[in-house]
Amino acid sequence: MSAFFKREDALEAAQALDICQEDLQSLQAGLALKDEHLCDTARIVALCLALETDSLAQVEIPDCLLDYPM
Repeated sequence: MSAFFKREDALEAAQALDICQEDLQSLQAGLALKDEHLCDTARIVALCLALETDSLAQVEIPDCLLDYPM
């Protein structure tokens, strides 16, 4: 989690993961393992693992989704 918050684009990444500003502040305050924040924590951890292992480069995006904002 701390690696995520050290990223320059942490706010933009959180918005892309549908994590609101209030929840993001709660996560920064150390409430990541509380029941109401487990989903957000899982999203952040999954993104960090994907970025660290470069597995996003291996994801195939169907042509029908190319115009969808990612």
